[in-house]
Amino acid sequence: MNSVCSDCGMKGYEIQWVIGITLAVGLAASSGDKRPQYVVEPPSRVLWPATRGAYAACRATGHPTPDVHWVTAEGQVITTIPGLRHVLSDGRLVVGARRSLVDAGGGGNSAILRCKASNRAGVTLSRPMLLQPGI
Repeated sequence: MNSVCSDCGMKGYEIQWVIGITLAVGLAASSGDKRPQYVVEPPSRVLWPATRGAYAACRATGHPTPDVHWVTAEGQVITTIPGLRHVLSDGRLVVGARRSLVDAGGGGNSAILRCKASNRAGVTLSRPMLLQPGI
């Protein structure tokens, strides 16, 4: 007999289909995770004057709330160096005057950076941003 439940009139494959759909809908509703998406993405280029600082903003949404970091072209996470550059919790990267950075032995050359937003649903990298010395 093909019927799994003689009283309900459902066949085995029909029950499997109903269970499969119920599980899929239940999993999708319970996970609710959303990969990070940028609300504010850094510009492709930021001019960095010799006597003033510069900044770039980056903000992302997702579920759970993504962690936002700045990374080099090689993937190294940029960290705060007090008085020279600051990575703020709101996703902004603030660099001090280039002259101060050079005097402190911190470089002062062009750099390609990206914003990296991550949560358990995934990782999203922004477009590359050129931090370029200006006048």
